[in-house]
Amino acid sequence: MDGNLALSRDSFRNKKQLIDESTEKFANDFQVLSFKAFPANTLQERESLILQQFTSGIGNVKASEKFIRKEPRSMKEAVGTARAYGAAANATGSPLKNTFGAMAISVTESKPADNISDNHKQSSN
Repeated sequence: MDGNLALSRDSFRNKKQLIDESTEKFANDFQVLSFKAFPANTLQERESLILQQFTSGIGNVKASEKFIRKEPRSMKEAVGTARAYGAAANATGSPLKNTFGAMAISVTESKPADNISDNHKQSSN
């Protein structure tokens, strides 16, 4: 494998959506990169690779979670889903652009456990 091909594949596999990058541009960049990174692959093979990388590199956390729960069958479906989640985030005035990189963190207060029996004690018969 020549150096340019290796670099193209590395760029393809490591691409993540930028904060101000539109869903359409992000998807289109994968199309362009796929021809450079996988010139010998068929269109169907490239489409499958693009779909995998698009869904793992999307910046909208809600869309990413949706893709984990239900993998899209096509790029058209994936782009539509990502666009819808981006529009919803914008409509609700999400403090982070398209909920980009937001993480849900659950913090619970530590409380002592009451009424717990010690199951490790051996009973004397």
